[in-house]
Amino acid sequence: MTVKLWQPSEVDEGRWTNSATLSGHLGTVSGVTFSPKGLPLMLASGSADGTVRLWTAEMLEEEGNAYKWTCAQILGNMHVRQKLRRRGKKIQASGHRDEVKAVAFRKKGEVNLLASGSMDETVRIWGLKTKDAEISEEVRSVQLPHGDWIKNSPT
Repeated sequence: MTVKLWQPSEVDEGRWTNSATLSGHLGTVSGVTFSPKGLPLMLASGSADGTVRLWTAEMLEEEGNAYKWTCAQILGNMHVRQKLRRRGKKIQASGHRDEVKAVAFRKKGEVNLLASGSMDETVRIWGLKTKDAEISEEVRSVQLPHGDWIKNSPT
């Protein structure tokens, strides 16, 4: 499955053009978020396949404000990990056991976090090394009773 990024057309006012297509999820993508101001440009996507993908952007200088997006890391469930390892993909050891419905970045001072919420009734909070766009560790996994959701605040 894919994530499509769109931007206003430079040629046709009022129209939008597809600026990038990020492929790789094995299930429907149900959550996407961009990194906040103060972090390098990244995107996290969560999917019905139980994975979170962390994408990094490299500006293509010859093409103005165009970017080349790369999947820097995959946080995945056991079954998806096995499939992706067979394909030679780098993947974090732990992850959700069910569909990922929400992802959110948080920058507070020098601490950079990525949270993911899943239908397995957990929220996983990951420490983020922004220099390498790599997840350094799972900071915490919280079990939520009755599938309650915590709304992300942009502040």
